[in-house]
Parts: sequence; C-alpha cells; structure tokens
Amino acid sequence: MPGLVPGIHAFLPRGCKDVDGRVKPGHDGEGVQTGQAGTIAGTRMDRRAFMSLLGTAACALPLRLVPTAPLVAMLINPSAAQTPSELRDVQAAADKLGQQVRIFNVSTDRDIDAAFATIVDQRIGGLLVQTDQFFTVRRDQLVLLTTRHGIPTVFGWREFAVAGGLISYGTSLRAAYRQVALYAARILKGEKPADLPVQQATAFETVVNLKAARALGVTIPTGILLRADEVIE
Repeated sequence: MPGLVPGIHAFLPRGCKDVDGRVKPGHDGEGVQTGQAGTIAGTRMDRRAFMSLLGTAACALPLRLVPTAPLVAMLINPSAAQTPSELRDVQAAADKLGQQVRIFNVSTDRDIDAAFATIVDQRIGGLLVQTDQFFTVRRDQLVLLTTRHGIPTVFGWREFAVAGGLISYGTSLRAAYRQVALYAARILKGEKPADLPVQQATAFETVVNLKAARALGVTIPTGILLRADEVIE
C-alpha cells in the first residue's frame, strides 16, 4: 500500500500473519522477514527439514549431557503464535529419539516458579526452554533457577549462555540482525520491500558455558565441545 513506511522484522514466529509466507511477500508495508526457529517461509531449506533438524538436535542435547535422564521438561509460552507447530516438531523429534518430554505451559513469573517446583520435585533430568521473547526477557531469572536447582538446560539463543546458562543451540541473533541491516541498506538505496524475499535463518550456533557446567556438575561431551561455535570459560 503506497505511503506506508517499510517495516523490517528480524523475527517472524510461525503462525504470524504479517506476511503471506511466500518468497516475495508482496506487501509494501513489510520489509524482510529473517526468521528464528519459528519462521514459516524459507528460501534455502525446506521448513519441515529445518524444524526437524533443530528439534532433533535440541532434544538430543539433554540426552548427551545427562544420559541417565529418561524424561526432560520443556517450558513453552502457550500464547506464542509458533507454539502449536513447535510442539508438534519437538514431540516428533522426541519420539524419534525415544525421549519423553513433559510440557509446561508458562505465561507468568508465578507459572515459571511452579514449573520449576514440579521439575525439582519429580527429579526431571533436563530442561528445554522455548525460543520466545517471553523467556528471552527473563533469561537472568531462568539461568538463576536452573543453576540454583541444578537442572542441565538447553536454551535457544547465545544470550542465555552468556548470562550463565549451560548451553544454547539455535539460530544466530547476530546473523539475523546483520541481515536486517543489509535489507535496510537495500531499501534505502531504492529497492522495493515487496521485491525482497522472506528469508529463513539457516545459521545455527552452539555456545557452551564451562563455568555453568562445573557449577552443575555436568561433563560436556568432547563431541559437543569440538562442534561448539563458542566456549565460555
């Protein structure tokens, strides 16, 4: 629509209707959509293959960190647009690995405290945290709780590991923001936002925090350390 200011989104969760999900969104009011693990559209990798790879890798990490844990938990935000499809992908990955996953719906700080109380009471051996803004803004709180209760936890973004979390595996925020800057430059040079393709993030990064591992009494397998993009001492 003429006259609208183009909006460049760094992240678009699956289920979001801001763009129509095609390679070329066709909206003058939209810019580029570079996505996280929850993005619908992609130009380099089939969406199902992308999510299967991410879900399987994330679910496998607790098994490698705590091989004796038959059950892991996952915190999800039930209000997030991407939650239904992410749950299907995670459950499919867990079934493939023979892993049991207990889902905790959390949308308030009280829900987080209640979830951790249950995880501790039932001695659940590992935890996955959904990649969602609700959790990102509470990363210090979540890192504190996982450390206090000794729960090996896999987060979705590097920022959690930097804040003291054990390990993160997911798409790169830094790569996404670089792509946003590139698209902004192209728009400022005269390209039409409607002609810019929706892109799905394909750059994965693993960040390991060895200080957190020592505090939790977890030995990081050599294979994970060798493949890590960053190891925090």
